[in-house]
Amino acid sequence: MMHEGVARGGGLMQFDFQVTVAGSPDQAPPDFGGPFVSGSKGERFVYLSWERLNGAGFMNRIKVRLADIDWALIGAAESRVLEADLSGAATGGGNRPVAWQVVDA
Repeated sequence: MMHEGVARGGGLMQFDFQVTVAGSPDQAPPDFGGPFVSGSKGERFVYLSWERLNGAGFMNRIKVRLADIDWALIGAAESRVLEADLSGAATGGGNRPVAWQVVDA
């Protein structure tokens, strides 16, 4: 599913989307779902990609891990937003950790 990003100052892009979460804090790690989520259970992620400035197609994509979001972070984000700053992240494959933080909407 394609979803438009929003241009922010300084050449940054912001992508807002929602995911579902299944499971229970007293059992397994959270399992994420929804139209933007890819990957198998325990290894879920979303892809971010953006168009080239000249309009000649899309640049490479970044795989954003959701496995770094635990139940404590989900609880802290209730009625708020989880944000990951991927500035400077290399494009392409890989399974790099993502530092998520809770911010006000």
